[in-house]
Amino acid sequence: MFSSEQFRQDNEDTFSLEIPADRDYRILQLTDLHLGYGIFSGRKDRMAQDAVRTIIKKARPDLICLLYTSDAADE
Repeated sequence: MFSSEQFRQDNEDTFSLEIPADRDYRILQLTDLHLGYGIFSGRKDRMAQDAVRTIIKKARPDLICLLYTSDAADE
């Protein structure tokens, strides 16, 4: 688990993030990437990963959130 002075784990289920007030703070949210869905998905997975890398490089976020939602989430 990544940690820093601004991001810390308070207990097993809770994390805290201190966002600097003196500058913009960029959060990039990624969801529903659908990687690894099938024996023939390798090429599409690589394309998706390349696209994500490009987005991250261009957006230069301070925090990246990878969310599992909709059909990828366990009930």
